[in-house]
Amino acid sequence: MDESDRDIIDALLTREQTVHELSKTLFKTDDAWELRKHYSFLRYRLGRLAEDGLVRRRGGRKAVYYVPLEDLMYGKARLLVDNGSNVIELELGKVLVTEKDGEIQTVLLLQK
Repeated sequence: MDESDRDIIDALLTREQTVHELSKTLFKTDDAWELRKHYSFLRYRLGRLAEDGLVRRRGGRKAVYYVPLEDLMYGKARLLVDNGSNVIELELGKVLVTEKDGEIQTVLLLQK
């Protein structure tokens, strides 16, 4: 996972999007040629994220991608560090967590 994956998930958290809409959102351009250059990159990344259970595809004439929040834990993360004499609490920001059979599979921090 890298910054591109976080950006894709963050964009899909706000609303469902097609690859074209997602390309416009992430790369801030309306130029058709520029948008087409990014399609294969986004399709590849969306496929990987789908394998990890972080995004899903809704079929139809145009495929729409979304984050299945009903199957994920989404919220703010905190890290507690206890060195025996002090407990330090650190705010980590937004996080997505996938779970399978009661075990945590993926923890993705969405903020830097």
